[in-house]
Amino acid sequence: MKKVGATAEELANVEKLYGIEREKAMKALLDPLLDYRKSLSGEGSGVTALDRFNASKLEYEQAKSDFAAGLIDQSAFTDAGQDYFGLARDVLGTATSEFQSIRQQLIADSTGLLDTARSAFERGAPEKLVAIQEAANTIAAQQYQQQVIGNQWLEQLASQNAAILAAMQAGGGGRYVNGIWIAAA
Repeated sequence: MKKVGATAEELANVEKLYGIEREKAMKALLDPLLDYRKSLSGEGSGVTALDRFNASKLEYEQAKSDFAAGLIDQSAFTDAGQDYFGLARDVLGTATSEFQSIRQQLIADSTGLLDTARSAFERGAPEKLVAIQEAANTIAAQQYQQQVIGNQWLEQLASQNAAILAAMQAGGGGRYVNGIWIAAA
């Protein structure tokens, strides 16, 4: 980009975009494995509800601090809160003071984070959001172009496969075995 005369701001935006895309790619790669690992410690795994509850409390506290620092998105934070809340309900029961205390804590935490997000937005986040939206639009256009090229490639492969199959069938007979054409020897 330096060779084509990109400004320092444009280079910084590209670097930010790279970081965002890298994080999304890593999340897409790791999320299924993390979900699988979590299921191995979940309900029906032999891990007691109390142990799962205690682990979910730690995960929630970590997610809360990560969300406040901008390290994770809202869905990761709310997922951790919902897990913690659900296990608190299962382990403690809804009529206990411990459960009601956890519920109040979750409400207070989410209210505080909402207030923080609102004030960040009012302090200038709209400019950042515009830059992020422009970067997202660029990525979407690139992904569309790649999809078009991929579809053309798939159509070409399908056409070649059909031609090969037609040539095999016309070349002396054969038969289908489990959906595969076997040419006669």
